[in-house]
Amino acid sequence: MVKNGPHQEYFQRYLGRAAFGFKAALENAFREAGWEITSPQWLLLHALKQEEGVPQKDLARRTLKDKTNVARILAYLEEMDLIVRRKDLDDQRCYRVFLTPSGRRAERELTSAAGKTLKQALEGIPREQLQETMNTLRQMHHNLINL
Repeated sequence: MVKNGPHQEYFQRYLGRAAFGFKAALENAFREAGWEITSPQWLLLHALKQEEGVPQKDLARRTLKDKTNVARILAYLEEMDLIVRRKDLDDQRCYRVFLTPSGRRAERELTSAAGKTLKQALEGIPREQLQETMNTLRQMHHNLINL
């Protein structure tokens, strides 16, 4: 258990800085790869690559995004011809989301750029330290989703 104090303040500061820095580097890598895509937009494309045809509401749950933001992002991705939404045959209130051929290509190129960015971010970090950090972040995530 972490007690309140200077270490907690530093932890919050550096966790925020690392997340912000990674997001900025990721989106810069996307632009360099020729894509005007944000990291939340890529996250949805990547989630669809894992399982196409997922209902829109499940996509929100899987990516830890609220339904309204997911709907807005999907509308943008649909305008870019990267995804298509189709009404569920069994439930006309539900939309299932699929990648288009352009969306599959975008996801591949963006995932490659993301991999290079992650490799750059992790450079110089010993494997044991990285594993400990992953364990800590996993526990933090578990603590937060179970609030």
